[in-house]
Amino acid sequence: MASYYLLLVFSITMCALWSIIPTQPKAPAPRVAIIGGGAAGLVTAKNLLEVGWTPDLYEQYDTIGGTWNYDESHTNKHSAMYKNLRTNLPKELMLMEGLDYKTQDRSYLNHTEVLDYLNDYVVKFDLKKVIKFETKVTNVVRSPDDIWVVTSHHLPSGTIETREYDAVFVCNGHYFLPNTPKLEGADSFKGRSIHSHAYRVPENFAGQKVLIIGSGPSGRDIAVDLAPHAKKVYLSHHEQDLETLGFPKPIELKPDVSRLEENAVIFADETKCEVDAIIYCTGYEFSFPFLDDSCGVNVDENYVNPLYIQIINIRHPTMFFIGLPFRTFIFQMLELQAKCCLRVLTGDAQLPSEEEMEDARQREIESLKNRGYPKRKYHLIAAMVKEYLSLVAEIGGLPPLNEVFYKIYYETGLRRKNEFLNYRNYVYKILDERNFNISYRNETEK
Repeated sequence: MASYYLLLVFSITMCALWSIIPTQPKAPAPRVAIIGGGAAGLVTAKNLLEVGWTPDLYEQYDTIGGTWNYDESHTNKHSAMYKNLRTNLPKELMLMEGLDYKTQDRSYLNHTEVLDYLNDYVVKFDLKKVIKFETKVTNVVRSPDDIWVVTSHHLPSGTIETREYDAVFVCNGHYFLPNTPKLEGADSFKGRSIHSHAYRVPENFAGQKVLIIGSGPSGRDIAVDLAPHAKKVYLSHHEQDLETLGFPKPIELKPDVSRLEENAVIFADETKCEVDAIIYCTGYEFSFPFLDDSCGVNVDENYVNPLYIQIINIRHPTMFFIGLPFRTFIFQMLELQAKCCLRVLTGDAQLPSEEEMEDARQREIESLKNRGYPKRKYHLIAAMVKEYLSLVAEIGGLPPLNEVFYKIYYETGLRRKNEFLNYRNYVYKILDERNFNISYRNETEK
């Protein structure tokens, strides 16, 4: 019994001592800046908040959503939406953790429904409290003491502010700076010329002969959008299997453009066609005008480098680029990339040395060259989507994405190729981590 009381006194004494001994202060949360309030910036902010960190999210416009903000007047220069745009991926491949779409009877959605989803995401996870609206980042500098110095411009007031951060997430998207090739005779063409970025409604081309240059997703979809209104649509391309897609009249497939004249186009086969308007569906350029040279990042023929796994600045690995890879199921990729970077910041995932990361990048370049990729397509991962996303998960020490996402991705790709005019009528339902159901919904069904 005596020993019991002796132990009790000892315990009480130790508790008293612990109450007066200063405890080790908790390390302050890192200061984190996020540039861009589209899907990439929002999912990054949500994941940072979940671990108790409060970032500053800079958004130059007065609303979230980035490219998903449709603006018929084209005053929002960041948006690439047009009125009749529908997603070319099912909503099941455009999910972020913790929120489903309200629409359940369709898989392919109008752009307004995606924007609604992003707004609902902001509300559910209380993201508005970290967003600095109408605030444009004008400069990011890496200081000699390894701090990120971010200068921003609050557009309504004109206020210029500079803040210091421990980490920067670059989430400014890549659908806002058009890539417009310089064609022989383009200056002499007297008709209307626009990039698909400025395309909004097909009625503006009613009764006209329209040349579309480029047969990627935008070129194909805009051609079909124009078909009921234009007198003629010439779709210039160099793909071998495009003839099998079954384009409706008045769409006519033509080879690459050789040169332009005042009111006509001459194609590579020397055929000549009169045209009233040209729409360049020729992609976009990556642009980071706010990054100072001290950040150590270059854009060479649209290849952003030097980045580890197309995300992490190798020279300064507290700068992250979310959303560079394209031709993938984007929202799940954005979240996986953000989670990987977060685990690097928390120390739960360890990066290789700078030399090892650069070696990995060089091996990636060699692999892409061997597959026939030109430099400007080094961020295209379509055929390598599972390989790439599995690598990101592995480096972040994260569970891999469910197999069902890859199955749906590959299945939708085949239907897009074999049933181009009708593939958006299919409806997908995820059953579990590996399986899904598919049904067909007529366009007339409500």
